[in-house]
Amino acid sequence: MLAVRFSGGRSSCLRRRARIAGSALVALLGARAVRAQQPVTLRIATDSALSRGSRVALGRADTLAAAALVTIARAWQNPSLSASYTQDDPRYHVSLDVPLDLPHIRRLRGQAARATRAATLAELELTRAVVRHDVQNAYAEALAASGRAGLSRETRSDAARLLAMVRARRDEGDASEMDVELADVERALSESASDADSLTALSAVLALQLLMGLPAEQLTIVLTDSLSSLVAMGDPPPSGARRDDSLASRDSSRALAAAGVGATAGVREPLSVAAAAATLRAREREVDLARRRRALVPSLLIGADMPALSGDSVRLLPVFGISVPVPLFNRFGGDIAFARAQRDRAAIELRTARLESAADLARARATRDVAIERVRRGQAAASTARRVVAKALTAYAEGEAALPFVLQAQRSARQTLAQLLDALVGAASAQAAIRLLTSERSTP
Repeated sequence: MLAVRFSGGRSSCLRRRARIAGSALVALLGARAVRAQQPVTLRIATDSALSRGSRVALGRADTLAAAALVTIARAWQNPSLSASYTQDDPRYHVSLDVPLDLPHIRRLRGQAARATRAATLAELELTRAVVRHDVQNAYAEALAASGRAGLSRETRSDAARLLAMVRARRDEGDASEMDVELADVERALSESASDADSLTALSAVLALQLLMGLPAEQLTIVLTDSLSSLVAMGDPPPSGARRDDSLASRDSSRALAAAGVGATAGVREPLSVAAAAATLRAREREVDLARRRRALVPSLLIGADMPALSGDSVRLLPVFGISVPVPLFNRFGGDIAFARAQRDRAAIELRTARLESAADLARARATRDVAIERVRRGQAAASTARRVVAKALTAYAEGEAALPFVLQAQRSARQTLAQLLDALVGAASAQAAIRLLTSERSTP
C-alpha cells in the first residue's frame, strides 16, 4: 500500500513523486498480469475449444445416447409372469407370456438405431468443423480488435505530441490560439476513440476465451499469431483434432456400413451435406420400421394349472397357447404418418444443404479473392500513408505546412490502416469458410 502525506511548500514535489511512484506501481502490476497470461496460438485455441467447448461436449453426449439406442434395439423383450387364483378347480394358475421378437422386425429396429447413430456421428463431425471455423473467426476478430486498439493508442500519443508542438509554436509566435484549440479537440477525440477500441479488444478476447471453454471474467490469454499468418495458412486443424476427426469419420463410416445405408463407393461429400444425408437415411429406416410394426407380433403363452391339494398328490395341468394382438382401435397410422413427415423434412434439408453449400462456397471464394487483393493494395497504401504523415509533421515543424493538412494526413493514415485490418479479417474469415465448406467425409 502506497501512502503519501503532503505538507508545506513541498506538496507539488511530493505530488510529482507520488504520480511517478503510482505509475511505476501500475506498470509493475500490469507487467505481472501480462506474465500471468498464457500465450495462445490458433492451434492451441482450437484444441481447447474442441476439448473443453460445450458444443462438442453436447455432440459427444448425443453420440452416447445414440449408442445406447443401438443397445436397446438389440435387447430381447422380457417375458411376463402372471399368477391367479379362482374358487373353481383348478384353482391355481401360473403362466409365462414370452413375446416373439420376429426376425425381420428385430433387424429393421437394429438398422434404424444404427442409422441414427451414424447420423449423430456425422453431426458431431460437422460440429467439430463449425467450432474450428468459429474459433478462427473469433481469433481473427480479436487480433483485429487488438490491432485497432494499438492503432488508437498510437494515434492518441501522436495527438498529444502534436498538441505539445502546436503549443510550443504558439509560444514562439508561429501558431494561433485556434490551432491550439483544434489540436486539443483532436487529442480529446483520439482519447475517446482509444478508450472505445480498448474495450472492444477486451470484449473480443473474452469472447475467444469463452469459445475455448475458459473462464471469461478476466483476461487469461495473450494472442501470439498474426492476421497475416492466418490468411496464409487458412484454418489448419490441430494435430489432436485431426486425429479425433479421422476417428470420428471412421466411426461414422463403420456405423453407416453396419446400418446398411452406405452410399456409392468413393463418394466425397461436404460435411454439411453428409450430415443431412445421414439424417435422411435414418428417417427412411424409421419409416420402414413403422410400417413393419403394423404386422401382428404374437407372443407364446406357457403355464400350468394346479387344482386344490388332495392328500399327498399334486397334479399340474400344463397350459400352452399363443396370443395375437388385434388391431381393433389402433392401426399405427399416426406413427407411420409422423415417420413419413420426418423423412420428407430430412429430404428437403438435404436438398437445401446441397444448394446452400455450393452457393456459400462460391461466395466465400469470391470474397477471399477480393479480400486478398484489398490486403495487397492496403499494405502499399499504408506504407505510403505513414510516409506522408512523417513528411507532414516535418513540414509543420519547419513552418511549411498548416495544421489542418497534418490532421488530414493523420486521419487518412488511420483510415488506411483500419481498412487494412478489415481486409485481413475478411481474408481470414473467407479462408475459414472455404475450409469449412470443403471439409469432406469419405462415405463407404
